[in-house]
Amino acid sequence: MSLLFSGCNRREEDPEELILSIPSDPISLDPLFSTDLSSRTLGKFLYPFLFQKTSDGNPGYQLVESFQLKGSGEVRSLQLKLGSHLLTNGEELRAQQVKESLDRLVNTPGPRKNQYSFLKETNVIGEKEIELKISGGLRQAVDALSLPPSAIVCCKQNESDSLEAESFETLEKNNTSSVPKAGRYVLKEWKKNNYVLLEKNPYDKGDLPKKIRLRILASASTGVFLFSKGRMDLMRLPNFLLKNPNLKKENLYFRKGSGVQYIAIQSKEPCFDLNFRKAINVVIDPNLVIQKLLEGNADPTFGSVPPGSISDTMKQEILNKNPEIVSISGHTKKIAIEYLKKSSCYPQILEREIDFRMRGDEENSANGLALVGFLKEIGLKVKIRPMEKAILYKENAEGKGDLTLLFWYADLPGAWNFIDPLFSGKDKGNGGNRAHYENSELETLFARARKSDSLNLESETSKALQILLKEYPWVYLWSPYETFLLSEKAKRYSNLAEFL
Repeated sequence: MSLLFSGCNRREEDPEELILSIPSDPISLDPLFSTDLSSRTLGKFLYPFLFQKTSDGNPGYQLVESFQLKGSGEVRSLQLKLGSHLLTNGEELRAQQVKESLDRLVNTPGPRKNQYSFLKETNVIGEKEIELKISGGLRQAVDALSLPPSAIVCCKQNESDSLEAESFETLEKNNTSSVPKAGRYVLKEWKKNNYVLLEKNPYDKGDLPKKIRLRILASASTGVFLFSKGRMDLMRLPNFLLKNPNLKKENLYFRKGSGVQYIAIQSKEPCFDLNFRKAINVVIDPNLVIQKLLEGNADPTFGSVPPGSISDTMKQEILNKNPEIVSISGHTKKIAIEYLKKSSCYPQILEREIDFRMRGDEENSANGLALVGFLKEIGLKVKIRPMEKAILYKENAEGKGDLTLLFWYADLPGAWNFIDPLFSGKDKGNGGNRAHYENSELETLFARARKSDSLNLESETSKALQILLKEYPWVYLWSPYETFLLSEKAKRYSNLAEFL
């Protein structure tokens, strides 16, 4: 065995190549079917978008230079003017090529097809101008056209060809160089369960490396080891590895989180009334877990949203109108017991075994144990049930489980994306509403927001948070920071971490 491996030479390092880490083989590189994190990461490199939300949740432009909404009635005209964008063959991206991709989005069955039912028709009105006939509000359209399924797949080699997204099969056909692409990178090689190699669009002016090799590593510990040996340049780092002796502070990069961890409280259970929900929100202290287990690398959420997604002014206005929120956020055992005694099933609830579900990985298990410890302090009997992700989500959709520790990573920044669909009555279970919660006041707000032409939802956000901070359908926890390991080579590309 020693002789067999003695002839294995390490691959010669390419100075123009950066090595990144992804947790698994992508399920699909087609944006219409990219439902996992690895697929979405690859999609950011391979495809451009018409719109792209900024980090503060405001609308931004990628391919679109400007737009106008015209007309009245149920279906209106959204006219888009495209900016200059060069394909891999040096030609300008044309409105016709954008139309072909949008038509594919509307006509191809997929998990998000219903989300684009507002798009009724597309028409080319100029070399760089396209008209979208839309129903509903402008905000809904702009948001949907910023999401992964709406990425622009380009291009067809011949008019009679069908439009194909990048895939393992397109590599096998050896057509990667002959068909022009629109993304920052093109797919050059894909070794299943090993790596994906991307090469930069030669006409892209962005400050990015010429080649990116995405190593498929299920274990973050393996990634840390490779990083320490100079064979990894950029990777996400779980909190439980922050104390690894191979890490140096100068290689750590922290980004405020774009996700929230929370406990969904099963709303179908009559014993979990408002006083019960307040009791467990009072007794669980997110700040303590953040300091002891998360190494301080998280912020407590404000209701269901990351704290940085709303202004301090809005927070203070909500607190002034709802002084009880302050007492609940005090996290005192005495107040928690008082709420519990007022709940409809007290004292019988103390004899019932509460089913606490979570994913069974190392980090979730540690957090789950700490959270259950708080619940036991007020006399509740809790059974921890670590589960595989697929089974956990499947059974949650079926209404199983009492309390479920979950994470929501929003497709787009901004507070509203942590409110709808997480509490929408039409999105219960797999749609995002894991608590199976419904509130008539919220439904009115959702309906209004979906029809709105305003791209500013501050008023709706404030009203929704006031409802959620009175009702407590979740135990509100924290928004973890995203931690990255960056090599000295990766530091030369300041915006690269935004792709992961």
